[in-house]
Amino acid sequence: TLAVFVVTELRTRRPLVDLRLLRRPPFSLTCTYNVVAGTAVYASFFVIPYYLTAQGYSVRDVGTVTLVGGVVQLAVSLSLPVLLRRVEANLVAALGAAVFGVAALLPFLAGDSPTGAEIVAAMIARSVGGGLVLAALGLMVTRSVAAADAPSGSLLFNMARSLGGSVGAAACAAFVVLREARHRQDGAGDAARDLALHDTFAA
Repeated sequence: TLAVFVVTELRTRRPLVDLRLLRRPPFSLTCTYNVVAGTAVYASFFVIPYYLTAQGYSVRDVGTVTLVGGVVQLAVSLSLPVLLRRVEANLVAALGAAVFGVAALLPFLAGDSPTGAEIVAAMIARSVGGGLVLAALGLMVTRSVAAADAPSGSLLFNMARSLGGSVGAAACAAFVVLREARHRQDGAGDAARDLALHDTFAA
């Protein structure tokens, strides 16, 4: 079905989605970055609650920690228009990616028994980094398409993030399962899940 859709859209004079936009380097590069960003962000949506549950957090505790991250991301979003007017979008995206990467490493570096403060710090850093990356990419893709191409550009850009998210969540889940099985084979016993999660954050 996807192949038929692509062929049809490329052959018709009035495509529903103008796939030819992907031939333009600025647009295609931004969509590629969005796939990567979607992979990281949506994978974290899977692995963080799983990690917190493995650390003994209840569903309510997981919700509370996630809420902290959401409030921080909201605050970051409100300040982004001012930031993006003063700082180049590429630099904001790079800064966001770096902060997001540090956030992923914090649980890994914290060891087997991270404190509540370390977990909250990781959630805050993840929210700040993710907010910066996604907002900067949105601005970059807006600048890379003409007004007439905005509908197709928006659809392709959001599809890129969804595609990355689907791949990221599935790959993350599979990676945790495979690493846990490997650690059990190596004799880790009950610590296999924690080790698998540490491997996942490191990856």
